[in-house]
Amino acid sequence: MVKLTVEPPEYYPVVDKFFADGLVEALEALGIEVTDIKAGVKQVNDRLRIGFIIELTRPETFSLEEIETIVSTILDKLAGDATSKVGSFYGAAFEVAGFRVVESKRGRRERKSRVVINAPDDAKPSLERLGKGLAIYLKDRGIDFSALVINVPKDGRPKGVITLLLRKAAHPLEKERIGENIAEKARSYLRTLNMEYLSIDVRILDPDDKKVSTMLKEHEKTEKIADKIREDDGVREVLGAFGKRFPEL
Repeated sequence: MVKLTVEPPEYYPVVDKFFADGLVEALEALGIEVTDIKAGVKQVNDRLRIGFIIELTRPETFSLEEIETIVSTILDKLAGDATSKVGSFYGAAFEVAGFRVVESKRGRRERKSRVVINAPDDAKPSLERLGKGLAIYLKDRGIDFSALVINVPKDGRPKGVITLLLRKAAHPLEKERIGENIAEKARSYLRTLNMEYLSIDVRILDPDDKKVSTMLKEHEKTEKIADKIREDDGVREVLGAFGKRFPEL
């Protein structure tokens, strides 16, 4: 849960409603976890000038400079939306006075988890964001997994399968609960990404699935497994076998 602190505190509801929720949701869709937001508000005539300190966990896929650019764009949009929604009734305008991004000091897990996307090229960037967001969501909830695979057919059918490979065997009821949580979170992310038309099925596997473990072991040192899948015929064959493990989409 994100901690929000606002000074003066009477502006807390305004910052929470018009800025904090939208910022957290937008960054989560990119796989960026926000852990703390501090906001200072100053009223200057009919303008509310707001400064932010945003603490977050930076994924390896983004540099700090890239995240700062993303945050700046999101905050400016949120300020504009708030002004248009409130201004006509109260004559108030919102302005971002400035912000600072701080990396969270929370310890990172040493073991890495893979996110693999097998989808049409035009959908892949959005699905990569979905995969990153789900990976952070699962790690925050203490679910230890080695791979998260998103398969979407390349013939245009609006269906997809999210497969999670656990590091330890789990009870069927526990796997069912994990699957339901993933499906709910995935639908939320897909709405944010304007892909709510895509229906999702979720599969939870124990670590003894040989086809998946073989694919991962062959590419243990690969940082961009998706690129290797496109380049390596052997990996494509393994991924194809992995697809046949389940009913057709």
